[in-house]
Amino acid sequence: VLSEYVALASYEGFVIPDTHSITTPEEGEIAEVLNTYTITESAGTTIAKHVIIEPNGYPLWVGGVRVTSANKDNILGDSGTPTATYDPDTKTLTLDGATLSNVYKIDEYYSALIYASGINLMINAEDGLALNTLAENGYGVFVKDGSLTINGSVTGSVANSILCAHNGIEITGDVDVSNFKEQNANYPIWASGNIGIGGNLTVATKSSKYCVYTSRSGDISIGKNVNIKSETSDGAGMFADGKIIV
Repeated sequence: VLSEYVALASYEGFVIPDTHSITTPEEGEIAEVLNTYTITESAGTTIAKHVIIEPNGYPLWVGGVRVTSANKDNILGDSGTPTATYDPDTKTLTLDGATLSNVYKIDEYYSALIYASGINLMINAEDGLALNTLAENGYGVFVKDGSLTINGSVTGSVANSILCAHNGIEITGDVDVSNFKEQNANYPIWASGNIGIGGNLTVATKSSKYCVYTSRSGDISIGKNVNIKSETSDGAGMFADGKIIV
C-alpha cells in the first residue's frame, strides 16, 4: 500500500518492507522487533487506528539525489528559493535555475544527471535545461520504461545519450547537444517511440552512430531547422522506424 492510510484496529503486528517507511501519529510511539512493528496513538498502549505507509523514495533521481516525500519541495537542498521541485501526482519535475553536477549511478557502468524508472516524466524548464557531465558513461536524462516530455530548450554535452527514453521524447523548445565519447557511445538522442522537437535541432557526435534514433515504428518530427554534425566518416544523421518530418 503506497501513501495511503491503513487501518490497524484489528491487529497489533504488521510487517513493513525495507523499501517503505511509516509515519506515526503526532505523539505516537513505534516498537520494532525483527522488522515487525506495533504503533500506539500516544505514549501508552492504545493501538493506532491509522498510520501512513509510503515508499522511501520516488523512482526519480536528480543531480544524484533521490526524490522523496521529504525533499520533493526542495530536492537539491537550496538555502534560498528551491531550484528543483517534484509533483508526484503529475510526475512533473520543475527546474528553475538548477545546476546539475552530480550523477546517479544506474549500474556498474552507466550514470545519469536525471534518471527515472517506470514513469512518464515531465520536466518544466522555462529557462532551459543544461545537461553537462564528464562522467565516463554518463547520460543527460534517462527514462527507463517511460516517456520524457520537456517544456523548454535543452543544451549540453555528455559521453553517451543526452536524451534517452524508452517510450518516446517530446521537447517544446530548441535542442543543441552533443556527445563526446568516440567508442561504444549510444545515440545522442534515442527513444523507442516518437521523437518530437518543436524548435531547432543541433546535434554533434564523435561516435559512428546516428545522431537521432528511434525504433518501434516511431516517427521523428522537427519543428524548425536541423543541423547535424558527425566527426567520423561513417557517422549518420537520423534514423526512424516510421517517418522523418522536418
